[in-house]
Amino acid sequence: MTADEIIQTVKTNIGKSVTMKFDSGEILTAEVLNVDDEGFVYDPDPPETRHTNRLYWSAFSDIQEVRPKNL
Repeated sequence: MTADEIIQTVKTNIGKSVTMKFDSGEILTAEVLNVDDEGFVYDPDPPETRHTNRLYWSAFSDIQEVRPKNL
């Protein structure tokens, strides 16, 4: 995916679950919580424990691909 496609997909899915593939090859499902100019905040925990644990931020440049979870 291009950087613009990643940014648009993340922005479109605020408050929803996405599946992300990092440049490292790691694949993670998380809920997108907030987006800034350089990256986004997400909660990587399973849905039943979301909003009770740590949140994480990743730069758009660290993401290789992002898709809505239901696709």
